[in-house]
Amino acid sequence: MTSPRRGPSRAITAVGVYLLACLLAGAATYAVTGFFEVSRAERVVRGASISLTVGISGLLSSWIISRRSRRHLRRSRVDCSLRVLEGEHPGLRTRWRHGSAALEPGRMTFTPFVLGLRLWPRKSTTVDVLELDRASEVGVSPRQALAVSPDARLVRIRTGTGAHLRWAVSLPAVVHGTFQLLVPETPASPGGA
Repeated sequence: MTSPRRGPSRAITAVGVYLLACLLAGAATYAVTGFFEVSRAERVVRGASISLTVGISGLLSSWIISRRSRRHLRRSRVDCSLRVLEGEHPGLRTRWRHGSAALEPGRMTFTPFVLGLRLWPRKSTTVDVLELDRASEVGVSPRQALAVSPDARLVRIRTGTGAHLRWAVSLPAVVHGTFQLLVPETPASPGGA
């Protein structure tokens, strides 16, 4: 049994940080325009327009990312990150590799991107998944949030090469059943035997 989470939810915290970023962008613009010969009203308008621009672009990018995640899942693909915890696996290392994975039962074809940019894919590597340890599923710690998406869920995978990997999958993909695409749960036999 898990203990109830204390404090504000991640969504409320994210909205608060986002609104603070918009406010800071507007305040910085207001302060910087003070060095020029500009009226106070014009400084306020410029600050407000920058805040509005930051706000709209953030909401738009969030919508695009959510839409792309749903489209990828329909094609059994997911944006994710992988790293080796124990052992060795060709094409992967102990540092996080960010990319996209094509999922099929028991197998993942991971395509890492140079600097995490989709424009420069690296050579794909195939991961034969023997076990996906759902009991090891955890959220991202503040220290790890610099390396992977802060809303990701981390899961331990045991591969056919004997390596143990850490798989970071963004929260929307987890909610939409990514783990079931990779390791479908077998239904219990009707006789209970």
